[in-house]
Amino acid sequence: SRKEAARYLSERGLQTAPQTLARKFCDGTGPLCSSLGRRAMYYRKHLDEWFAAPLSPPRRSFSAPR
Repeated sequence: SRKEAARYLSERGLQTAPQTLARKFCDGTGPLCSSLGRRAMYYRKHLDEWFAAPLSPPRRSFSAPR
């Protein structure tokens, strides 16, 4: 569910509210989502891909090139 997806992302360090996921779904900028009736359903795989997309590769310091 959207509430569980928000909790899953928050536990991984990306504080997210269910309302934020709903807004991003409407904007087309959120993770992929399926529906079961009127309920939004998220696969962990899609949440992980969406979470990882904007992350930079690992660096030893902030002065290291990206």
